Amino acid sequence: MLSYQLLKNAKCLGSTSLAPSYLPEEVACPAKTVVSSDVSTPSDLTEKPIIRSLVDANGKTHYLVKFDITKDPSGRCRTKQRKCKKCFENKKRRDVSFYCISCGESYSYCTNIDGRDCFKSHVDEIKRTTRISV
Repeated sequence: MLSYQLLKNAKCLGSTSLAPSYLPEEVACPAKTVVSSDVSTPSDLTEKPIIRSLVDANGKTHYLVKFDITKDPSGRCRTKQRKCKKCFENKKRRDVSFYCISCGESYSYCTNIDGRDCFKSHVDEIKRTTRISV
C-alpha cells in the first residue's frame, strides 16, 4: 500500500531532475496534497492546511489545523471558534480557531499567543504507552 502511494505521488514529492522518473509525465498531482512521512496521518488532513505539527512520546504526530470557514445567519463568512481546552481548565475562556486534528475537533488549543502554547503542553502531556502500562 505504501509503495503504491509513493509511486502514485512520486511527482508531487519534489523529485529532482537527477532522480529517474518512475511515472509518465502526463500524471498530474492532486490539488491539495499534504506530504508526510507519518503513517498515522489522518485522511482529513489532505484538505486542511497544517499550522504546526509535533510528535508525542509514542511517536504519533499531532497536527494543529484551522477550523473550517462557515457562514453565520447574517451572511458573513467566519472561521469557527471554540474555547481553548487547556485555558478553560485553568478557569479562563479564550476562543481559538485551531484544533488538533489527530485527537479530534473537541481538542482546541492556543498556539504561541502571548507566551501561551497550549498545543505544545497538550502533546507533552501524552504519556508513553508500553506493554506494562496498558
